[in-house]
Amino acid sequence: MCTRSRRRGRPVLVVHPGAELYGSDRMFLESVRGLLEAGEEVLAVVPSAGPLTEQFDRLGVAWRTLPMPVLRKSALTPGGFARLAATALRSAPSILGLLARVRPRVVYVSTQTIPSVLIAARLSGARTVCHIHEAERHPRRAVELGLFGPLRAAHELIANSEYSAMVVGGAVPALAERTRVITNGVAGPPTVTAPRERLVDGVRVLYIGRISPRKGPDVAIRAVRSLREKGVRVSLDLVGDTFAGYEWFAEHLQDDAGDLIGSGDVRLHGFRPSVWDAIADSDIVVVPSVLPESLGNTAVEARLAARPVVVSEIGGLVEAIAGSASSHAVPPGDHEALADALHHVIDEWPSVREAALADARSAEGTFAPQRYRREVAAALSERGSDATPERPLRVMQSFPQPRPTTNPYIVQLGQALQADPGVEHVTFSWREAVRGRFDVVHLHWPEALIDGGGVKGIAKRALYAAFLARCAVRRTALVQTVHNLALPDVPWSQRILLQRTAAMTDLRIVINPTTTLPEGDHFVTILHGHYRDWFAAYPRKDPVPGRAAFVGLIRRYKGVEDLVEVMRRSERTDLSLTISGNPTSSEIEQAIRESVAPDPRVSVDLRYLDDADFVAAITAAQLIVLPYRHMHNSGTALAALSLDRPVLVPVNDATQALAAEVGPGWVHFYSGHLTVDALERALAAPTPSNPPDLSAREWGGAGLAHREAYRLARRLALGRSDAGGGSSWSG
Repeated sequence: MCTRSRRRGRPVLVVHPGAELYGSDRMFLESVRGLLEAGEEVLAVVPSAGPLTEQFDRLGVAWRTLPMPVLRKSALTPGGFARLAATALRSAPSILGLLARVRPRVVYVSTQTIPSVLIAARLSGARTVCHIHEAERHPRRAVELGLFGPLRAAHELIANSEYSAMVVGGAVPALAERTRVITNGVAGPPTVTAPRERLVDGVRVLYIGRISPRKGPDVAIRAVRSLREKGVRVSLDLVGDTFAGYEWFAEHLQDDAGDLIGSGDVRLHGFRPSVWDAIADSDIVVVPSVLPESLGNTAVEARLAARPVVVSEIGGLVEAIAGSASSHAVPPGDHEALADALHHVIDEWPSVREAALADARSAEGTFAPQRYRREVAAALSERGSDATPERPLRVMQSFPQPRPTTNPYIVQLGQALQADPGVEHVTFSWREAVRGRFDVVHLHWPEALIDGGGVKGIAKRALYAAFLARCAVRRTALVQTVHNLALPDVPWSQRILLQRTAAMTDLRIVINPTTTLPEGDHFVTILHGHYRDWFAAYPRKDPVPGRAAFVGLIRRYKGVEDLVEVMRRSERTDLSLTISGNPTSSEIEQAIRESVAPDPRVSVDLRYLDDADFVAAITAAQLIVLPYRHMHNSGTALAALSLDRPVLVPVNDATQALAAEVGPGWVHFYSGHLTVDALERALAAPTPSNPPDLSAREWGGAGLAHREAYRLARRLALGRSDAGGGSSWSG
């Protein structure tokens, strides 16, 4: 129950086309909670009583039922449209009469499936806002205009994902300017039950959702059947019921899976008002939709409950798993691809389990219900009556305008942010830092801003100190990406500034799911993006059999001299090694040249490599070796995988999580110091036929995740006590 006093005056009328508790129903309930928390008087209208109205009673919300025509697929035919129009005409007096009696200040219409309510609300003169939870185009233009045209009646649209906003704007371009995106807020379980450490008695797969053709429960059943035929002990639980009129599909499922149902390997549970017990009893959650989802709350709920999830690579489901190392996306409708993904999760269970626990922490911040409720209430408030979309956040990065030698990670992040209308992307300059106006500062390697000696170095550090003071006074949010776990070895004058920066940082972004931070730090996980698009234009070499390679900037801790020594100890004359990259000092260069001189199998190219040379050096090798003495994040490892070359890396939590993510055969390990045996075994291993799975590292998803991180950091900087963002999961 909301404890704040209600505003006196005209209420907010909220209208929803159902009374159950599936995805859009739960979001409608969260919207109602947000209005109550903002002190609004709310009257809810639904077509019938049900689980949703029971929740209204618990919240103390007034509600009533009203017959309203709901736009279903069956209406997308001439006969269906005629029946819908006739129902709309019959229900119009009731809807218009209610609007005349209540005289709402705002009418909030949840989903586009009740266009008659939307049009009636606009005709009544009330400010009208429609919340879009649907995201499906139609090949026939006339039908598409019938679906999306009524949205013109709304003063403002709220889309639950970037994908939904794209679909609306694509169907009716004029609607793009009045659409804002508010990502769903999804509450996690009361307590997170950790996944089982071992899958000792078979694997429990869970499907939650409507039993309907578009949701793909039949795909899940076929995938489970395929796994069982291959000897994998796996069972499937289906939680959900059918839409009226789709009973035929439920009967078809039961007939098709009759043997599995009879053996207890497929279990039908019907609708459950709470999904958490079902998820806690499961090992893996599947969302096998065959048609686009606007977002996919089930996938988010699985992440919040620390369960790996396999989704169809379609629509907003990609956004739901953005940045998740334990999640996988497969082609929609492909039960064998779904079975393969499940098999991969099972094979890599220990590292997938750890990644799922980390994903739960990051999802808490990205999908915080408090943020969702606050943003919806603000969109419906008096202040939003001009329907002006939320101002983009002005974000200054800590890097200047990119140059040809700029780290591709930085360039691709900048491109992803520039493509996001919710972010005004500003690159770094000292003039901008000390005089510009910005909401968020995003730091990557702040030591690069304050290094150097002499007068220039002193001036840079003085400017940086002034910049930090200005951020503190203006309550500018500071975000820092954790590229390295420890502060660099720098002089005390620089170390003090870096320590002050760390103390002021509102939110940290970790780029792999195994990073641990001090207790109390707010953080989100956004996986390091891949390099497939970046390197796509450059020609590749055919791999030389038996060739290993090290490629990249050569620093002391990267162990290149150790790799050369291991190669020299190998007695295999059919093996070779190339060292390509720029040493950071003349001493390192001299040491490498001296170490390789006695062995003709080892060649070096010690210089800065442009992108074309970098691609050539990696793809000419059969295996990329990273003999690091300490390894946490590695851009070179991702570059090699992006170019379809396996890597040999030290075994630790981070590299095991990477192996679980990309699939078997792509990441090879050595323990302790690199050995001849480890090198020869990795070179002897066959390269997998399928490319590494980097679907969780798409830059589009990373751009969206960064925008949400900036919004969270801004709320933290302004002292919001309910900002979420990982505080209960820190470290």
